[in-house]
Amino acid sequence: MLNSPYRRLLAGAWLLRSGPAAGAPGGDGHASIAVKRSSAPIILDGRLDEPAWREAPVAKLVQQSPRPGEPTPYETEVRVIMAGDRLYFGFLCRDPEPKRASVHTMRRDDPMTGDDMVGIALDRYGDKKTGYWFRVNAAGARADGLIAGPEHPSFDWDGVWDARTARFPLFFPEKRVFFVEGANQYEFALGLGSQFIPFFSRRIGLLEGQPIPIQGGLKLNGRVGRGNLAMLDVQTRQTAVKNQVVPGVNLFAGCFSYDLTDKLRVGTILTNGDPEGHGRNSLMGFDAVWRTSKFRGNKNLLAGGWTALTSTDRAPEGRRSGWGFKFDYPNDLWDCSIAVNDFGMALNPALGFLPRRGVRRTDLRCTLQPRPSKNGPFRAVRQQFFENEFNLVRNHQGIAESWGYFMAPLNFRLESGDRAEFNWYPHYEFLAAPFEIACGVVIPPGSYRFTRWRIEAQTSTHRRFQAGSTTWFGSFYSGNLTQWENYVRWTSPEGRLQLGLTTENNYGHLQTGSFVQRLWQLQTAFAWNPNLVLTSFIQYDTESRNLGSNTRLRWTIRPGNDLFIVWNRGWQRLILNPRELRLIPDNELLAVKLRWTFRR
Repeated sequence: MLNSPYRRLLAGAWLLRSGPAAGAPGGDGHASIAVKRSSAPIILDGRLDEPAWREAPVAKLVQQSPRPGEPTPYETEVRVIMAGDRLYFGFLCRDPEPKRASVHTMRRDDPMTGDDMVGIALDRYGDKKTGYWFRVNAAGARADGLIAGPEHPSFDWDGVWDARTARFPLFFPEKRVFFVEGANQYEFALGLGSQFIPFFSRRIGLLEGQPIPIQGGLKLNGRVGRGNLAMLDVQTRQTAVKNQVVPGVNLFAGCFSYDLTDKLRVGTILTNGDPEGHGRNSLMGFDAVWRTSKFRGNKNLLAGGWTALTSTDRAPEGRRSGWGFKFDYPNDLWDCSIAVNDFGMALNPALGFLPRRGVRRTDLRCTLQPRPSKNGPFRAVRQQFFENEFNLVRNHQGIAESWGYFMAPLNFRLESGDRAEFNWYPHYEFLAAPFEIACGVVIPPGSYRFTRWRIEAQTSTHRRFQAGSTTWFGSFYSGNLTQWENYVRWTSPEGRLQLGLTTENNYGHLQTGSFVQRLWQLQTAFAWNPNLVLTSFIQYDTESRNLGSNTRLRWTIRPGNDLFIVWNRGWQRLILNPRELRLIPDNELLAVKLRWTFRR
């Protein structure tokens, strides 16, 4: 649980644990903090005025960004109290200019970019690899997620926890989702991303966008010694989807990993069942990841490999296995990686996600990220990014299906937070079949090489008024394409009201025809407090000629107990003549959902 007033700049990131004394070095040389035990009740009101807070040891944080380890006027003190089965974190954040505290949102799991906030990472199993991540901004808005690696935590998981801040005495709920709890235990290999996901939970209870009834399910997540175990078993019920009967099936996923050393983890994953009920399907995979933060003294280095095999009643001819490896060097000055992943033509994970089979993909990436001297001519620049990325996809006959080289000769972020970027992106695509890029505009089969360029500029996310523009231009298959994306956003001083407008316009001119595609999106949000939030999203695009709106009211009665009222409405534009602008109702849905959590 969090209990915290705020300051204007976050001083650092840290891992909290029990230790001999606040701020004293632990056995591994890292700072630690002692936990104060208390039998007296703690009131979450954003004020550290109970006797237990005054008696708790204090840890003072150091600056992390923009100049790691240097002195900062934004002093932050941390205290930790354990009362019964509850863990409390208290933050006292001093700001020399408290009126400049930045708040943009009160919404749950909002990225909070540009906000003043504090964050905690809990290494629940003590493996220094996985954990739980929590963040609270100065308005009391909350975000949390799961950590499965050194980069890109998952924001889908929501835990049961509370937080309050003194410029806002607010209370926020928990959102418990059966498939999200412990989802980080199913992470497979190193940096595969969406190229290959052996177990993809959205395959359960959802088929072609339609819900599949679930009769029941069981799951088990935990850690014993150096081992991590996660298992899930769900039974679905027979139903009809788009005039087809989908039989009820049993779906299983299990994952076990073991820390052979402090740096090396090995694991295995098993899935069984076909959500569409077409017969037998199973997958077995093995992976290993080695990581250290002490390479060349204090640098991060990761290496990983994987292999997987499927067995199924329905699959094309070919190899049923896949494999891959990755070396990653993610550090502040140099951020480089190399990865190769190979997917057999008959690799068919029914409970997973594999968008492209029968190919081998190679990815090379290296970025130089210097921070200019504050005494030199580029002192207004916080950090520069010289990006180089290359990817190559070949089929198993050795024929290149696509390749691309992305380079950023100019990419920088100013001390103000504003940024600008210029990119060069030569590209190659081989089309084995005709491809309809827009209505009535078809690109014939063949080999195409073209070059794209990008210019991008964005204001800092800490500003009340934000704006950004991205323009892609250059050749495109047999002609050229210009893509123009713009957005403007405004947030009220307390983060109570948010307004945003996004537009995208595509202008294509190819040998087989021309097209114009437009997309407009309007987003609004109003929060009476973090417990009661009304959001609205309106979108129109010229391809579907459909105007759609989604309005949602979320009321958190108390943590774990939520009431949702959702209204969806759609309109269709009829093109009777070029000047016809009428919209007729297409669909409408009003849904009320109550979620109640029972705890002992």
